[in-house]
Amino acid sequence: VKSWLRIMLVGLFTYRVTHLLMYDDGPGNVILQWRVSLNPAGQAGKWIKCPYCVSVWVALLGTILYFLPARLSDLILLWWGSAGLFEVLEGRYAHDIR
Repeated sequence: VKSWLRIMLVGLFTYRVTHLLMYDDGPGNVILQWRVSLNPAGQAGKWIKCPYCVSVWVALLGTILYFLPARLSDLILLWWGSAGLFEVLEGRYAHDIR
């Protein structure tokens, strides 16, 4: 995948994974259960309430994926980046479809 496209995918990856961790329940409510299990008074509990904080760490993971060998990292970035693009477009155009 071209370098500029990989950079865009890292951004979309960051958006989608951050949204998953912050707002979605996940398959079988696994993400919701994980969020509930965090101590709200602890550092992790405070961290998960801040989408900007979460996105910094997710962006770090995306940056690491950017520099990994292309085959595996491209698969992950394309998968989650595509999901992120869908979410952006769905949020923008969903009212036109419904």
